[in-house]
Amino acid sequence: MTQCFGYVRVSTAKQGDGASLEAQKDAITGFASQNNLTIKGWYEELETASKRGRPVFDQMIKDLKRGKAKGMIAHRWDRTARNFSDWAAISDLSDLGIKVFCAGDNIDFESRSGRLMADIQMVLATDYSRNLSIEVQKGQNQRLKEGYWPWAAPIGYLNNGEGQLKTLCPRKAPLVREAFELYASGEHSLTSLTDHMRTRGLTGHNDRPISRRNLETTLRNPFYCGQLRCKDRLYPGKHEPLVSVSLFKKIQRLKEDRCIKKKTKHPFLFKRLLTCGACGRTLTGELQKGHIYYRCHNRSCAEKGMREDRVAKAVKAEIEAITWDEDQVAQFRAELEARDLFAELKQLLASLKLRAADVQARQSRLTDLFIDNVIAEAEFKMRKSNLALDLAAIDEERRDLEQQAERRGDLEDLISFVSRLATVYDAANETRKRELIKELFETIEILNSACSTVVVAAAYAPGRSISKIQLSVNRNGQKDLTNACSEVIGERLPSPFN
Repeated sequence: MTQCFGYVRVSTAKQGDGASLEAQKDAITGFASQNNLTIKGWYEELETASKRGRPVFDQMIKDLKRGKAKGMIAHRWDRTARNFSDWAAISDLSDLGIKVFCAGDNIDFESRSGRLMADIQMVLATDYSRNLSIEVQKGQNQRLKEGYWPWAAPIGYLNNGEGQLKTLCPRKAPLVREAFELYASGEHSLTSLTDHMRTRGLTGHNDRPISRRNLETTLRNPFYCGQLRCKDRLYPGKHEPLVSVSLFKKIQRLKEDRCIKKKTKHPFLFKRLLTCGACGRTLTGELQKGHIYYRCHNRSCAEKGMREDRVAKAVKAEIEAITWDEDQVAQFRAELEARDLFAELKQLLASLKLRAADVQARQSRLTDLFIDNVIAEAEFKMRKSNLALDLAAIDEERRDLEQQAERRGDLEDLISFVSRLATVYDAANETRKRELIKELFETIEILNSACSTVVVAAAYAPGRSISKIQLSVNRNGQKDLTNACSEVIGERLPSPFN
């Protein structure tokens, strides 16, 4: 009796859990008993036959060529191969004298006519597979246009069944958002961020610890800012974004410019925040004898180093000085009552509409250039993707302004924050303190005079923000939140402290 290998295949693991594999085995076993053949071994595969490189199929071909069996039995030809490369491998077996049988088709593979019929069936199977792929892609593209992601949810989101929106994972989503914010701060390289997020408990798919590659893929995926990217094309998604478009674009610029700071051994509180009052250079933090010093490394500068605790004490005193008391809050409220708070917001909304119309016009012109073969396809896709992100950023700004126009609570948050500024700073961890310092002070200059006086110069910093609240301090140390409130209420107010 001729010894043969039996080959059975299904496309997915779900199909393999059913009766398909067993039905194929039964058909092959029955065919073998009727034709005086024996099954020496089974080769089971859970792979599509449309693409080459199936490991089980390739191993069977190698074993047959090594003489471990005299032939092979498949259930049907379309179960065996749906691409020309694998079909050529089967044809080579017949040319080498190895028997090739098909249990479901009464075809003699050794005859010319039988070989021709098998070739035709393979071509039909290949065409069927190709057409099926096209139809699947049509369905996927339609789902993308409707704002749905038709594939598995990325890390931080949950799958809710076919045809349903992806929703935020209550356990992973906050950690993924934290990863975006930490990377955007510039305090981490990709490697150090991966280590940090592992200690925070962030896991990838199958709940394995997040890998560097998975984290990099996450930071590059516009899905997290509400956009669906497929083949260099962006679609607006209907799912809830995890981060803002502006934060996502900032991270992409950081990655492109390669300006992310590497992990340091000692994360100093005032790292790169202090400048020398004599020469203007940035002071460098150093750990010496258990104390942190900030020194100027300009050889021509005569200024000496300063201990971190003295700098921290002076910075805290400045923050306490700009914290509002009850009288200042009451005076500011009185100024607000006499003003139309939202006039400028309306102007900003009108400006955003014009900007959106300009971007849409540029998209239309870009399409015309591509159709006229003025620009290449690669450049067209890149510029189209950038314009789509610009449009999404404008829409995000519009939503923020509309929320400000509808919610007066932002103004109350501002007043509450300024009146509690010193308390918030004292209770913050080092990362949050660094954020507050960067937002409150444009520069902090350190001078070592003959009497060893520490000078903390807080320069006026228009446009600085803390959690959407604008706060600035002028060079004379006076409290001035006029520009701050214009960002929240939409109108420039005279300072109530002059």
